[in-house]
Amino acid sequence: MKMKMKTAADILMTEALPVLMCYSIVGETAHEVIGIAMFGLFILNHILNFGWIMSLFKGKYDLRRCVNTAVNALVFLCMIGLMYSGIVISKHVFTFVNIGGVMTARTIHILYAYWGLVLMSVHLGMHISQMAARMKLKNKAVVWALRIIFGVIGGIVKKCAVGEYPKS
Repeated sequence: MKMKMKTAADILMTEALPVLMCYSIVGETAHEVIGIAMFGLFILNHILNFGWIMSLFKGKYDLRRCVNTAVNALVFLCMIGLMYSGIVISKHVFTFVNIGGVMTARTIHILYAYWGLVLMSVHLGMHISQMAARMKLKNKAVVWALRIIFGVIGGIVKKCAVGEYPKS
């Protein structure tokens, strides 16, 4: 059951990311709502992977574990920054919050969004072998094809997102 929940959360987050990056197509309200759902899935992901969090200070760190931990920590920081800045600049869902600093928050939101995209893509790429194993894909050519497909999709999403964030 837990593995099915992890897989569902992973798939939903992967599907939400390109939608969030195409801000001008989905509109402000949908962007805010999907962003909140993405953050909720991110929290669920951490709850479901709590064992990994508890093992952070145990065992030896080789290069792969160091890179994995660094990428995960940076994704975590981006998500926290995105949620905070998203609340500050919200025009629909969090209108009752009036913290101030909207222009700074907008800049921070864009910065974290693009770095988050890069880091989440790296994170996803580091786990493609695990995803292939879950799907019982043993052919290395298929796994490499998935990597290439994800890379192309990432490039398309990046192209879709560039310059579409409004400057209000």
